[in-house]
Amino acid sequence: MGGWKWKLHRIMAMSPGEIAVRAWRAVRDKAVSVGILRPYPADPLECFRYAWREDASTVYERFLRQFPCSRYPHDTWREFLYKYHPEHVVAVLAQAEAILQGRMRVLGFEVQTEVPPRWFRNYVQGGEWQALPAERIDYRRGDVAGGVRYCWELNRHGYFLTLAQAWLLTRDQRYAERLLTDWVDWIAHNPPRFGVNWTSMLECALRIHNWCWSLWLVAGCDLFHDEALQQILGSLWQQTAEISMNLSLGSSANNHLIGEAAGMWTFSCLFPTARHVHRWMHTAHRILSRQIPRQITPDGVTVEQAVHYQVFVMEMALHAESIARQIGMPFPEEYAQRMLASAQFLQAMTDCAGHVPHIGDSDDAEVLPFCPDEAHPEATVVDAAGALYEHAAPTTLKAAFLSAQPVRGEQSVKTAIPSCLFAEGGYAVMRDEEGTRVAVIDCGQLGWGSIAAHAHADALSLTLSVYGQPVLVDAGTYCYHDEPLWRDAFRSTRYHNTVCVDGKDQSEMLGAFLWGARANVQIHRWHTSALADMLCASHDGYRRIGAGEHIRWLYWLKKDIWLAVDEVKKSEGRCVEQCWLFSQACVLQAEGDRMHICCANAPLWVQPIPAVQLRQVCGAPAAEGGWVSPSFGKREPAPHLFVCRKSPGGRVATVFCKGESPAQVRLWRDETEEWELQIEHLGRVWLIGVAGLPRSWQLPDATVTARNIVATWTAEQPLARYEVMD
Repeated sequence: MGGWKWKLHRIMAMSPGEIAVRAWRAVRDKAVSVGILRPYPADPLECFRYAWREDASTVYERFLRQFPCSRYPHDTWREFLYKYHPEHVVAVLAQAEAILQGRMRVLGFEVQTEVPPRWFRNYVQGGEWQALPAERIDYRRGDVAGGVRYCWELNRHGYFLTLAQAWLLTRDQRYAERLLTDWVDWIAHNPPRFGVNWTSMLECALRIHNWCWSLWLVAGCDLFHDEALQQILGSLWQQTAEISMNLSLGSSANNHLIGEAAGMWTFSCLFPTARHVHRWMHTAHRILSRQIPRQITPDGVTVEQAVHYQVFVMEMALHAESIARQIGMPFPEEYAQRMLASAQFLQAMTDCAGHVPHIGDSDDAEVLPFCPDEAHPEATVVDAAGALYEHAAPTTLKAAFLSAQPVRGEQSVKTAIPSCLFAEGGYAVMRDEEGTRVAVIDCGQLGWGSIAAHAHADALSLTLSVYGQPVLVDAGTYCYHDEPLWRDAFRSTRYHNTVCVDGKDQSEMLGAFLWGARANVQIHRWHTSALADMLCASHDGYRRIGAGEHIRWLYWLKKDIWLAVDEVKKSEGRCVEQCWLFSQACVLQAEGDRMHICCANAPLWVQPIPAVQLRQVCGAPAAEGGWVSPSFGKREPAPHLFVCRKSPGGRVATVFCKGESPAQVRLWRDETEEWELQIEHLGRVWLIGVAGLPRSWQLPDATVTARNIVATWTAEQPLARYEVMD
């Protein structure tokens, strides 16, 4: 990550203006470190007196009045939690007791910490970051103390919310004492611009959210005396000031910029009498008003092409919306439209069991981790968007907090969502209205901006869920900085359900968060009907290795057959492989030239066409495949099937069908400008044909002239149903 080649490529991804600003900031930071400049007092008590001209209790009382949830008394919120979310109360109190003993959960890992913790320590992997000025720490280096993400997670202080909620629920002083001890200790050991926890402004922003919510939750606790409040408020002001001076810019202006602006907005709105807050407030409002429409397409898709970061951005944006309503400074109408469109996109991708494909990067971050055992964060932001913009009663706890409504609505009947194309965002979703069959196809561009930081080489990849059981899956992320080999593997084309040529990636990796040459995707045709759905799209990613474009046809023959047909131009003499990565819950059994997929809810058959070589791996070395990452930092072996054509040219196809018996191939005709497939499954015959020019297709009872056709009939009912998909 820190080599000269990476630095050169990274600089080349910047504009001249961005380079100039970064150079000026480096000079400024050096001047601060040697004492030439002093932007604000380093001592938090002194900084409090610098930032406010009133006592801490007055500032705190105003903060409580400004806080959106203060529309209702704390007693109302406590009763709400006990009455409507008793399982949450049990989980919070159990986790709070564990925290008192130093047992914490860091990104799903159970760790034992000191009391208070060592704030520079990576408790998951065992390393520790140096006690150095932040400007001298390269947090990208995984060889110093492991992945920095584990250290940052503890220092975001999400567990403060657990202790604060436990105090609200029980009034047990032990929770407040531990919270205050850790709070004051963190401030003492993490002065401004010192240590790894000041190397990213997004970390400061996320602490601001958690600190403000914790302050609200412990209102009325007499342990938070004037001096403790001064230290906390002084440090909050320092972190907001640092954000304002170091906003992400240019090539780095992705979800980080939205997060930084959201943190600055939260502090400025809740502490309106502090020094500089009016400037910070208007800056944050301007950034959020511009970046939400810029980073979420009109049809509701994040331009980063990473579903997790879409949820992350939505949570920050919805929290900002709640505060904006409280203070009477609304965001533009387009802001609300993008939030609602984003919610609709997430709903379309969600299957009947609540699963959403892990497309693109994910580090399992939450802005406000109220709920220790929350399973589907996508559902909570969709619920919160409905509560804020459509006046629906929230059904999840986080949505109740984000919308500041201590009520619990009834679980409504799920909205029927049909197949749909998100053309601007670059996704096609083939699904039944109940979500029992959901196929998601990534047909968008690589990612956002000049570095596409959170993208994967997954053009035209497919995921499939059947009856709430993920079958074809996205591999996930696994890690960021600490294991470069695995970082590259999980982003590679081979780890996605698309076509790999000569083992190469569609787009060029230049660093852990940096891409070079990119695959450009085009959508040629989309058709949806009661009979079948069809997508035809292509990308040019393999032109850089001398091959031509990759064209993929994907069909859903309703309701239990899926077909993928792939062609790579100019690929004679090359290894062209369809890559199919299955859920770790699936077992593959070879039966002749096909595979039987054993899953709990969805037994399927895989039938490659024509004569091909099948190769299956599971838990192989990183570069070979056979792994999925169910959550950040964890990987599990999974069946990985590679379908390689035997012939030197031509197309390769794979049929997936649900049921106890496989599909039978009746005809496969593969010619230069057209192809035709006939299969039979459960007594029904399907014909799928594609031609460059209109031609005649012979059906049992008719002849149809078209370029693209899907037809079906049975021996008992030879009258064919067909759909022209031109």
